[in-house]
Amino acid sequence: AEPEPEPLPTGCLSGVLVLARLGAGLAVIWPQSVAAMRREVMGRPLRALALGFVGVSTTIGATVLLAITVIGLFVAPVMVLLGVLLWVLGYVVGTYAVGVWALSWFGGGDPITNGERAMAAGIGALAVGLLGLVPYLGWLLLIVLPLMGAGAALLRWLRPAVFVEV
Repeated sequence: AEPEPEPLPTGCLSGVLVLARLGAGLAVIWPQSVAAMRREVMGRPLRALALGFVGVSTTIGATVLLAITVIGLFVAPVMVLLGVLLWVLGYVVGTYAVGVWALSWFGGGDPITNGERAMAAGIGALAVGLLGLVPYLGWLLLIVLPLMGAGAALLRWLRPAVFVEV
């Protein structure tokens, strides 16, 4: 019997394309908000990571606590959905930040046009997709990056007083 051919790496490529489209779409629809979140990720990554960790952990913990109660069983699925949406948004924002950072290496500034935003999203998605394949370290990037993006989104929306400079 002949050996079967190796499968094509379409999973990674389709993930990169979906992520690039999501990032470009968000950056075109809400350019100021996405730019502010990107600046937060790039300017203060540890602060964004810390708040992202707290935010995602809170949605998971709230789901568990709500599921313990009978009344909370009806709200628990909403918390799961919020947690997933926060994670995906964080992944898209973090990937977009990587794309803008990568473009800055080649002399690019802040993306101004929709084409530049789409290019930054595509380059970021490709870079994150390739870095995610690195053995032993790629999985860590795929955890840290969404947390940083989620933290930047929460900082943008909630503006917690804990992080206000005096």
